[in-house]
Amino acid sequence: MEKRGEIISSTKLANAAGLSQQETARVLRLLESEGIISRSLVKGGQEVTLTERGMRFLESVRLQLEDLLSPEVKNVSFEALVSSGLGDGAYYMSLEGYLTEFVKKLGFKPFPGTLNLKIAGNFPNRDYLASIAKYQIAAFVHEGRIMGALKFARALVSRGEEEVPGALIFPERTHHPNDVVEFIAPVKVRDQLDLKDGDSVVVRVIPRFSPRW
Repeated sequence: MEKRGEIISSTKLANAAGLSQQETARVLRLLESEGIISRSLVKGGQEVTLTERGMRFLESVRLQLEDLLSPEVKNVSFEALVSSGLGDGAYYMSLEGYLTEFVKKLGFKPFPGTLNLKIAGNFPNRDYLASIAKYQIAAFVHEGRIMGALKFARALVSRGEEEVPGALIFPERTHHPNDVVEFIAPVKVRDQLDLKDGDSVVVRVIPRFSPRW
C-alpha cells in the first residue's frame, strides 16, 4: 500500500487483520519494539512505515512460503562479508557432543573455529536460513553445563573460482546479530581462500539433500 501511495485508517487496518482496534494497537507496538515498523505522529493520527528490517522480514516469509510450496530442490545463494567473532567458536567446535554429530551427518570433522559472515544486500536474515536447515543437534550436558541445540545446513563458500564445502550453523543461543551467520568446514577457510575481514564471498546453501553430497 505504501508503494501505491494508499492510506488506511486504524479501523480499516484492524478489519483487514481480523483484530479489534485494541489488539491492532498492541501488535503495532510490538512490531515497533522489534524494529519491524516505525511510527510517527502526523496531523489527524500516525504514520506507520516498514523499516528496512521489516522489508527483510517480509522477504524472509515470502521465501519460506516458496520453499514450503515448491517440490523442487532450491539452492539459496547470497553475498556476505567476512567479519571477526569473539573466538569462542573454537571451543564449541571441539566439544564431542557437536563433533560426533557433524562427522556423522556431514562426513567431516570441522576445523576448530567458525567463519563469521555478515549478510550483504537485501537477502533475508539468519532466521530464514535457519528455517530451511534440515539437520539438527539436540542440546546435551557437558561438564555440568547445558550446551544448546543447533541446526545446520550444507553450504559452499566461494571466492572467485575457489570454493570450500562445509555447513552454516545456527546455534539456539547466539550473541550474533540476525545478519551474521557462522560457517564451518574441514579446513581453515580464511587460509584456504586467503580471506581477511571485509572481503566479499558468495555463500550457496543446499537446504535439502543433493546428489552432489
